[in-house]
Amino acid sequence: MAKERLRYSLFFLLAWYPFSYSFVHFRDKVRSSQVIGSTGSKVRVQQLDATPLFFANDEFLELSPSMKVKKVENKKWSKFGKKTKKFAKAGRVDGKRIFHSLLGMASILIGAHHMFDITILSSFADVVKLPTIIGTGMIHVLVGFFGIRRLNFKNKSEAARNAMFWPAPFQNAWLVAASLTEWGQGSNSLFSFYNPLFAAFTFVNLAVTVWQFTEVFRKTGREQTKDTIWFKEPIKNATLVEFAYLIWMQLQMGALFYIKCAVKRHTFTGFMDFFPNMQYLLANLALNTAFFNNLAIFLATLLRYKVISKPSKDNAIVFSVPLASSIFILWKVLSCFFSCYNGRMSSSFISMMINT
Repeated sequence: MAKERLRYSLFFLLAWYPFSYSFVHFRDKVRSSQVIGSTGSKVRVQQLDATPLFFANDEFLELSPSMKVKKVENKKWSKFGKKTKKFAKAGRVDGKRIFHSLLGMASILIGAHHMFDITILSSFADVVKLPTIIGTGMIHVLVGFFGIRRLNFKNKSEAARNAMFWPAPFQNAWLVAASLTEWGQGSNSLFSFYNPLFAAFTFVNLAVTVWQFTEVFRKTGREQTKDTIWFKEPIKNATLVEFAYLIWMQLQMGALFYIKCAVKRHTFTGFMDFFPNMQYLLANLALNTAFFNNLAIFLATLLRYKVISKPSKDNAIVFSVPLASSIFILWKVLSCFFSCYNGRMSSSFISMMINT
């Protein structure tokens, strides 16, 4: 019960954060104002205290007759406000964009809550039910399909960006579908990944990830594009995209395709039924990967509208944070994989993969 309360509290905080962030900036804006008077009367200056956020302190300043009252706007906040308004305006141009924006926020909030749950509160072996997979998966998939209509495929300078964006809903659809097969359900699967059509779908998606890597490497860099979401060196862009984004899909798609070709169906379903934690691990990993796809697109959109800004210099922090996040999730997945059932699950899985 305490765990459930903590989950709902965290979800509320995630939803409330953008509003509290705005209030913090408003507080800084008031504090940054300067008062210069022209009369000898007392002028009331209101400043917001740091804690609590919604209470104020009243201070009175004695101003000399030679001073003039003037409020100096915080330029940084003003620019941030304009960029935010531009970004928000683009998201409510018509009904389809409004629906897309609502779906996008739902995808980010639900995905962030799920990721925090399986990486911090529990583990990747936490039970995930079929309705949760279908419901959450549909939101992640629909966000991507609504986003395709906003891409400008005629602009060659955005070729690399488009190459990362348009495959996302199809990749998310694969991740959700895989969770409904023996991969995430064992013998209770809704359909089989041993089906030739699903195998073809897997192979095509795997090939697309390789194409995405080559597109980023060939079509980014100072001379190739002026798109603000990329670093100046193509090798940095390709490395970041591969190890913070594409590798998760390549590992899952590659492993599933190998099992389809090398392991008999009854052997694999028997293993999954005997170790149900493996079902939960793979299903949770697939949902988290779909969330990361949408999160990467969301951050790239914020960069394009300059709501958030990439530092002018390609410093180590900007480059290493996504990679560090990917390594952290890899550590959580592997620790769960090797620790479940006192190591018997991992040893049986490796033995099944080798002795085929």
